[in-house]
Amino acid sequence: MNRLSFLFVIGLVAVLAVGGMFGYAYYGNSSSGDTLKKYDLQTSSLENDLKQFKGDTLKAALSAKATLDTVKKDNIEWSSVIEKVLLTTPKDPTTKAAVVEYTSYSASQNSDVSISVRTIPGSKTPFADVAQLIRAFSKSEYFDNPFVPSISTSTDKEGNMTLVFNFNVNYK
Repeated sequence: MNRLSFLFVIGLVAVLAVGGMFGYAYYGNSSSGDTLKKYDLQTSSLENDLKQFKGDTLKAALSAKATLDTVKKDNIEWSSVIEKVLLTTPKDPTTKAAVVEYTSYSASQNSDVSISVRTIPGSKTPFADVAQLIRAFSKSEYFDNPFVPSISTSTDKEGNMTLVFNFNVNYK
């Protein structure tokens, strides 16, 4: 009687095997649940990072658009300014030629225009031509504050007096 029956031993082995498999499955399920929770937290964190990145990108895009709009608003087409300078330049009533020649232009961001000018060689009234230029730009709807800081005189090969000066004006 001390001997265990064969069926009892097989039953005991079967119970231990089923219990071991159940324990293994329970442990595996528990550890996979922890892993799943960890991945859910990482997914949530990445989604938050993505939302923040999208928000930062949107802010940067809006800031860039605002800057671009400001630049476009303040943009001056200098070719049209030069055209207006040429249109404003006084002409001789008989020859219809300009009373001065422009040798160079420069401009600044705040719409100040500086022009190197000389009178036409052979003009009988070069100082009156300078005054006429200042009057024309004073009356112009496109320009403000015409100013000639100084005038230099020179003569050409034929002995005609020519005036050379800088002409400063503000583009409206």
